[in-house]
Amino acid sequence: MNQALGTWKMIGDKPIWAVSQTNSDAEKDFEELVEINQNEILFFEKNKKTQEKKLTKTEKLVYYNKEKSDAGFSDIILSDGTIWHCMINESSDELRVINIATQGENGVEKIENNNIERFYSKVK
Repeated sequence: MNQALGTWKMIGDKPIWAVSQTNSDAEKDFEELVEINQNEILFFEKNKKTQEKKLTKTEKLVYYNKEKSDAGFSDIILSDGTIWHCMINESSDELRVINIATQGENGVEKIENNNIERFYSKVK
């Protein structure tokens, strides 16, 4: 869990080494940032020109498996019921999240295909 603490910049739906998404990122006026602390996840938009950071969403850090596991991070559940599997690479500079399930009135529904996937790089 400690490896995930800090600020992360969304780099897209492909790993850092995938070059094709850098073109679309340059067209945006803002960067999407995520700050993770012991109790919550804060989502920000940062204006590239003014460097102004605007809080867009706050989520309590709730573990889906109900345990604070240190094994590569863990599965977390957001307030909208989406369950995300979170992984950090060996050098602790890339965070990968995959939407693996949704929790609703009928229980947990696993997502088997076309999962939403996001990659973040650690902000120094």
